[in-house]
Amino acid sequence: MSNPKDFIYISEMSELANWRPEDIEIQASKVSNTPLLGRRPLPQLNHLLEGLPIPNLLSCHDYKGGYHPEESAQGQFPAPPGPIYTAAHLHLIDTFVYFSHHLVSIPPSPWINTLHRNGVRVLGTFIAEGDTGFIALSRLLDKGSEGEYMFATQLALIAETYGFDGWLMKIEASPPGEHLVPGELEAFLKELRNALKELDGLTQLNTPFFKATDGLFTNYGWRKQELEDTRSVANIMNRVADIYTGIDCFGRGSLGGGGFGVGEALSLIQKAGTSAALFAPGWTYENFGGKDFESVDRKFWVNEGSYYRDTGGTIVAPISYYVSKKACGGAEFFFTNFNRAFGKGWWVNGVKAMNTPWVHIGAQSILPSKNSPKAHNLKWSFTDEMAYFGGTSLNISMVGSIAEGVDFCPLYSTAITANGSSIQVAYLLPERSPTEILEGGVVGVYYTSDAAQVTTRLPLPRGPRGVWKTTTFPPIDAGPNERITGLGIYYKHPNISRAPSGFKALTLGSLHISPIPTIPEQPSRITEVVSTLDKGDGSTKLSWRVYKRNFSPVMRKLRSVHGCFSGKTGDFASFLVWRGEELVGVSYCLEYDVPAGVAVGDWRVDGVTWGGAIVRGEEEVR
Repeated sequence: MSNPKDFIYISEMSELANWRPEDIEIQASKVSNTPLLGRRPLPQLNHLLEGLPIPNLLSCHDYKGGYHPEESAQGQFPAPPGPIYTAAHLHLIDTFVYFSHHLVSIPPSPWINTLHRNGVRVLGTFIAEGDTGFIALSRLLDKGSEGEYMFATQLALIAETYGFDGWLMKIEASPPGEHLVPGELEAFLKELRNALKELDGLTQLNTPFFKATDGLFTNYGWRKQELEDTRSVANIMNRVADIYTGIDCFGRGSLGGGGFGVGEALSLIQKAGTSAALFAPGWTYENFGGKDFESVDRKFWVNEGSYYRDTGGTIVAPISYYVSKKACGGAEFFFTNFNRAFGKGWWVNGVKAMNTPWVHIGAQSILPSKNSPKAHNLKWSFTDEMAYFGGTSLNISMVGSIAEGVDFCPLYSTAITANGSSIQVAYLLPERSPTEILEGGVVGVYYTSDAAQVTTRLPLPRGPRGVWKTTTFPPIDAGPNERITGLGIYYKHPNISRAPSGFKALTLGSLHISPIPTIPEQPSRITEVVSTLDKGDGSTKLSWRVYKRNFSPVMRKLRSVHGCFSGKTGDFASFLVWRGEELVGVSYCLEYDVPAGVAVGDWRVDGVTWGGAIVRGEEEVR
């Protein structure tokens, strides 16, 4: 294993052959604890001027070669200044490939956790390129004592051990003919099965490999005729959607020149009916050196729904215009605290517990997938000046003059079972000067239903301003097949003679939908922290255990809901690591490496449930 302290990847076939989960000290922090959330399909409204949307979108990471400090298992507390690259628009993506130029790229656990939380499959990469690739291919089909393809077994075990979902198999080396027999390669891929294979396009020569895999990632240099030929072959097999037509976001050989021109390639892919694969979407950061990253990234992915026609009449639009959008959250469960994977500080239940900037890719929550139409005055925006939990909350503001009526701010597209679901909200009504208070105004949550085709408004209790509050609405009474298809915030304007031109109506801290209205206290017990000194480098490792101790029917039901329980960390999605009253960091496993320079002290670990509740751990140290 290379560089085991921060990341895990494999550089040689001998390392891959010798890899064993039982005889390598795998730090728990390198293993994902978050199960893949199953997303229901959304009703596909035709947002295109013609045709159906692209069925699936794959994003192949390839950001600056891979494995960066901000992607490490424990994040960075504190973090260096400057913007970081994150993937904010995950409601558009089905599959994410962690790509680097090592022989075997194992995705860092923070990426797996965030992507799984958002319902996105994660693949590692096996890449054979150059001279080392030639050597790798000469051994790829080696068999074990039972006649199995030993490297297919190894790759499958690695994915299972670290908690990701499969492999992209990328061949960029000339195979030694006497070793790589097409029929045997087909058999190898059948054994691996979860692999993807990057070739030049689908032809009669490579269809056996396509049959043995779940999908095929084509090269980037295609033109219209080659795309149509690929589609024709795939159509015979009834697998057009399993073709992922490649686009290089840096424009290297891709139609449209990459960048903001990816829409030209996507428009042809959409007409052909195949899926699409974006290579190196980190272009939005790298090409501009991180400057104005949020606005550049937003323009690339969604651009507020705007598009234009080029001189030839072809529509040029952001990615969201062409692809099939995905539901946020699962079939029965939804939770977000609007965390963006970084912040100026860390808040716990509205109280600031850490005053230093931080970065943790694994802390990113489910971010809003909807934008207010331009005609609407009620808009959402992130704020890192305060948060309910983590580093970010959502401000809901009026941005223009208002009149009597109701304004809506859509946030999420969902597909959650409505009947029996309860909505819980953490929110803060901001303090205002007397001239800004709109007497009689009502702010609240709304949801839309697919069956009734109506919008239901749930007004939030007003109470004191300037303090965080939580409220849980009664379970929804609906038909058995009815789904919640949209979530957002509304503001009902009072009848006023003079209105302010803009103001903040609400700060939203968390939004939670669950079939269990309230979680019983102490769903599990968190043991005292064990502190172990590594005599080799002087570092300290903390560890603890979690035990179920509530076996009520309510907890049994909750643990059966997909997205509310982990085989690694049980009832808890994450843990807060405290030294006395000081928050030191966050863990997504049952251990924590104490950063250098942090003195030994009275350690405590609090658990954070999948629905955001906090369970205090035991404080004794031994």
